Amino acid sequence: MYESVNVTLDPSLREKVFSGELFKWTCPSCDKEVTILYNMLYHDMTNKFMIMFAPSGIEAINEQYNDLLKRYPGMRNSLYRSVDNLNDLKEKILILENELNDIAIELAKVLVKYDKNEKLPAGSKLLFERVIKNKDDVSKDSLILRVLLNDVPQKSMVVIGREQYDRYLSFVQENDSLQMENYCDTINEQWILSRIVH
Repeated sequence: MYESVNVTLDPSLREKVFSGELFKWTCPSCDKEVTILYNMLYHDMTNKFMIMFAPSGIEAINEQYNDLLKRYPGMRNSLYRSVDNLNDLKEKILILENELNDIAIELAKVLVKYDKNEKLPAGSKLLFERVIKNKDDVSKDSLILRVLLNDVPQKSMVVIGREQYDRYLSFVQENDSLQMENYCDTINEQWILSRIVH
């Protein structure tokens, strides 16, 4: 079990997170392999972010890191986030590696999900998957959101153009209610809805 993984110092750990190998344990008696999810800090020094993965007790983790960051301003040179499930950890890594704003991505997902014109299955979830780059014009990049149903990726996806993402980003930057109040928080659908629904 890893208390923390630094993927800048050991890039192989990133692949172990994405494959799930980091959370596999084999019983020495019967050789049965099981997945054990445990609290872990994911640290990317190159892209300057840290993600606390906390399958349980995420509120306490947020409180602990916010207290720490209040006391030690020198630690604030990275972006801090927290997640409570493995799909969200992988998604957050991809968002931040692509230098995207996770609040803008979560806002986009909420707006797409609640758009009456979108035909998403009941109970589905959207997860950022990747950016399709346009080699000639960055403004023509596309962001792919994968549809998940019961945490299983589906064939269907939603495509958001870069210009549309940039509009969401501008809205986030101009809207005080969508600004971080803490140094570390769980930025997800609930976080967005708590700030835009009155």
